[in-house]
Amino acid sequence: MIPLSGKSRNAEEVQYAFENGALSNTRKDNQRRRKGYILRGGEVGKAYLELSTGKRFDVVAMADKMPARTGISTVPVLTPKELAELPRDAYDVILIAIERAEVAQAIRRDLLSLGIPANRILWESPQAKLSASGISVERLAVQLHQQEEHIRALETWRIGIDTFLLDACMERNRTRGGSYQQFIDQLLGAWHVAVSSWNPEWETVMRHYPSLFAKAPEMLPPASDWQEVDACILWGTQFAIEKNREFLRTALLQRKEIVVAEMGFLNRVAWPDPDDCFRQSVSYVFDDLAPYYDARRPSRLEQMLEDEVFHLSVAECQRASACMETIRNECLTKYNHQPLDVPSIGRPGVRKILVVDQVVGDMSISKGLANAASFRKMLETACREHPEDDIIIKTHPDNITAHLRGFYEDIQPHDHVYLLRDAVNPIALLKTCDEVYVCTSQLGMEALILKKPVHVFGMPFYAGWGLTDDYMTCPRRTHHRSLEELFYITYIRYSWYVDPRTGRPCEIEDAMDYLLQMREAYFSRS
Repeated sequence: MIPLSGKSRNAEEVQYAFENGALSNTRKDNQRRRKGYILRGGEVGKAYLELSTGKRFDVVAMADKMPARTGISTVPVLTPKELAELPRDAYDVILIAIERAEVAQAIRRDLLSLGIPANRILWESPQAKLSASGISVERLAVQLHQQEEHIRALETWRIGIDTFLLDACMERNRTRGGSYQQFIDQLLGAWHVAVSSWNPEWETVMRHYPSLFAKAPEMLPPASDWQEVDACILWGTQFAIEKNREFLRTALLQRKEIVVAEMGFLNRVAWPDPDDCFRQSVSYVFDDLAPYYDARRPSRLEQMLEDEVFHLSVAECQRASACMETIRNECLTKYNHQPLDVPSIGRPGVRKILVVDQVVGDMSISKGLANAASFRKMLETACREHPEDDIIIKTHPDNITAHLRGFYEDIQPHDHVYLLRDAVNPIALLKTCDEVYVCTSQLGMEALILKKPVHVFGMPFYAGWGLTDDYMTCPRRTHHRSLEELFYITYIRYSWYVDPRTGRPCEIEDAMDYLLQMREAYFSRS
């Protein structure tokens, strides 16, 4: 047992705790990341524990009203009882990062009464220790994040408890290994699938995705008997309802594998629309390691793009080129209800530089390692690098249809900077522009398809492969890809298509044919 004194231990005493059984100090254990449960204190407690011991820790959960800040994704706030229900291998140490000894003593007694081993409970007063040493939290954050295996912004990311729970599930999936094809075979061969979604209309919009499964599985609601569940599918990572949080929490405690499903890159005609036939999704993507837009960790899509063994055959390369030609000629995109006519904007005969706005709170922004500062830098850079050109800021369609706020909402047109708020087909708009500046928007990928120069200020799935001008780097992405390879892996190999006319799986060419047919019906409806 490690004594709990009335004052904080120094680094030597923490090291003593390692050497005497609280935490293993073997060479093998030094090579893996430790897992800590922080009771209050957040990043300060984590930072002190890491600096004191020379080891790296991941925060599994917290017990505090305030989220962890300065680069640590917000973690779930669990009660001691919920902590006791977690498997013992879910964490290596519980750090009680509290100043007052009497409060720490009371928490320790509660943890012991719940059966948590005494040699896993440590108490520190990290804030006082850091203040005494003259180390600022900001400096500490810089020191720690320089060592991270992925890029982290020092500005607080508004990710949330749900995202941490999902991250925990994804990390557990990662230890399983296996190829993308093995994962897909297992998923689509499931008999009982539990499903949850942020979108209350998902059963209408994603009506046909069960036809992708080999055995017509029973789709179970989130409150299902978890003993029967073979697979757990979470539609999207925009958490808006409590059932999703409970879904993730239960999956974590029941040790079930979570799969994130998203709508594909060529998806439907209209969203939103009162007519179901125009809202039907024709494409889906599934990932058990990370959402495809999450650059904090490698997704299945990133792994396939990084796979140096995979190369396109001549036929596959020709197929990719033909599909991209169809997209260019027919202006096919994710949502296909927007007008094909581009409003006149800017000065005639002057080069047009497109700067793409996005909705504040879009999960692809924070998980794509961007933030408000990224959007400020993007616009400033575009204006500085193109002083004689027209700068066209394109707002996101949801700014109009869903009344959501964008990052450039308050910018007024000035000099040669123009705001385009009108609804317009993205491909048609891109055809009128000479260069494109994006953070994480899919328009960046579509600009590549149109062979436009693309400047990227986040880390979306299409960045880091040698095709874009990147203002960030991702050390994991080392392999250069051709445009045909990027398209084939993303739109064909990673995506799954269903034809709503037949309710059966189909190829991308069939899906594009369906979208063109339904778009014509949509435009002729009025």
